[in-house]
Amino acid sequence: MDVDVDLRLLRSFVTMAEEGNVGRAARRLYISQPALSKQLQRLEAFLGVELFHRHHRVLRLTPAGVAFLDDAEKLLAQSAEITTRARNTARADASQVTVAFVAGLVDLASALLQSAQQQPDLDVRLLRVDWTGQTDCLRTGRADLSLVRLPIDERDLEHQVLISEPRVAGLAITHPLAARTALSICELEAEPIIRTSNQQDYWTVSPRPSGTTPILGPLTDTVEEMLAVVASGRCMCITAQSLARAYPRPGIAWVPIPDISPSSVALAWPAQTPPAQRHAIADHARRAAVTVTLRDPAPPARSGRHDIDDPQHAQAPGARVRQHQRRLPDADPCAHAIPSTIAGP
Repeated sequence: MDVDVDLRLLRSFVTMAEEGNVGRAARRLYISQPALSKQLQRLEAFLGVELFHRHHRVLRLTPAGVAFLDDAEKLLAQSAEITTRARNTARADASQVTVAFVAGLVDLASALLQSAQQQPDLDVRLLRVDWTGQTDCLRTGRADLSLVRLPIDERDLEHQVLISEPRVAGLAITHPLAARTALSICELEAEPIIRTSNQQDYWTVSPRPSGTTPILGPLTDTVEEMLAVVASGRCMCITAQSLARAYPRPGIAWVPIPDISPSSVALAWPAQTPPAQRHAIADHARRAAVTVTLRDPAPPARSGRHDIDDPQHAQAPGARVRQHQRRLPDADPCAHAIPSTIAGP
């Protein structure tokens, strides 16, 4: 097998072979179906063979696919063993550790690094990764642990939740809903929303509480792409509150959506990570989570429900996103309170 084959493509292929369906495989990998289909096309183009017979939504391996599956599984197993052996050999004493982090988690990563500096025998290095690389970096050995946004592909990984925070809607400042201080997800059903190759159903809230699927807009896989599309007014996005605060833009309003589940930030690591290394970083990550949360506490919730539908209390354009702990009326099918908290140990 050519060594230039992308291991991520092999993992996607093996998952599709196990599931026999693109949709189920995409959900298991936490990527969109179009993105997974493109990965398969890339792999087949690279190999010059057809790996699956496609009949409606069912995938069946071709003879070439059956042979390739056996080789792919062996190569992935060998890759995992090599990565683990190299990591354990080079870092058996847990003295040098690389911690990856994604967009919006700069403050948490910085606080972790500051906490780790109090432990002289621990050398922590940071690695910024894109959304689609927050777990790939662990499987390829680029990082030992990673600060991630859940949900993730949890195969061969373990994680510990650190922080829970609200999700917010990003809207062009000229949008009619941009001046609101809070929105229900039910009010956003007619709004096109940005697609992503990573955790698309979660970040587009699909399906919606009404049972409908969101109107999907263009695909973006970086913060910069997302901000540019939202500011243009072409469509909206849903993201975590900390990311919205980390990337303020005069042309974008960030409005809390208190009636959807919060975004969780976790520390993730490969299952084979040496316990000493894992425990050391986990301790510093928990301290960092406390530091970051105390640095920017949630304001007390106000009584009444004018934060959602009273224009007299509309948010000023460009104002910082505000946290709320609200309960919508019982008649609203989306209703439940969403606080911002530090996760338990």
